[in-house]
Amino acid sequence: MVYFTILLGVALVILAFVAIQFYKKKALRENLYAQTLKAPFERHRTNEDTVVIRIDDIDREKASQFIRDYYKMKGGGMVWTPEIEEHQGYVLLKFGGCIGYTEFCYLVNYMVYSEKPPVRHKAIGWYQINDVTNLPDSLNLSNTILMMFVPDSDVEYDNVYFVNKDGTCFKQEFAWPEHLFVLKDRIREYEDCP
Repeated sequence: MVYFTILLGVALVILAFVAIQFYKKKALRENLYAQTLKAPFERHRTNEDTVVIRIDDIDREKASQFIRDYYKMKGGGMVWTPEIEEHQGYVLLKFGGCIGYTEFCYLVNYMVYSEKPPVRHKAIGWYQINDVTNLPDSLNLSNTILMMFVPDSDVEYDNVYFVNKDGTCFKQEFAWPEHLFVLKDRIREYEDCP
């Protein structure tokens, strides 16, 4: 009986050690700060700000199809229709003030992964933070434009990253509850909106 109790105690210690290591790795993965910032689920816009997605190497018709497919996937009709501008080598989707932060994050991610892997489209979004965008005040992002993207190294498929003009990078997860992480390293430079 003593032998069994000792064996059980050792097993519990090993299990606890493995669990702690798992959570440490999870918290530190991708050089994330240990602090987790909760990002509220819904945000609405009230004015005409910079809200643009650039998708490289597609035409206007393909971009329109992506938008239709996105709404079909969500099970609803068109809530907003972006203005689509075709340029040499890329398409711009301009939303004005009609789309919220969360929806925009999902849409940037969807544009990258709109076709089955291994096809990945290069999509970059610019989203202007305004007074009704409910991000933590400690981030000092009021009235700034964030450049959103999904890095080539992404294997999770359910998040979007963004960088501000100062070069601070963030990761916005979509899993419930949504988390917004401040990244320790600069993984991409900010580019101005075309």
